[in-house]
Amino acid sequence: MTWSDSYVGNPKIAKSKGSKRPYNEGGHYIRYSSVEDWVYLLRPGGTYKVSGVKNFKAAVKGFFRAGGANYDYATLGYSGYMERIKARKYGIDK
Repeated sequence: MTWSDSYVGNPKIAKSKGSKRPYNEGGHYIRYSSVEDWVYLLRPGGTYKVSGVKNFKAAVKGFFRAGGANYDYATLGYSGYMERIKARKYGIDK
């Protein structure tokens, strides 16, 4: 996930600015002290709107403001991310 100075997540879980994301994505990753913060974000009513979603495109969209999330999962935005993740999914499915 992309680091942001405004990112909160679960305030009880320590996190910090991690390594740089690839140039074409921009920003930095978040370095978590625990996987619990990731689960916190995915829970029903959490930051991202993916809980219970069974459709790939809808799930990806749920990681971005375009799909109702509180934050964008990656700085390149929903459309840019979707373009890249579809190619990965196609490779995995194949």
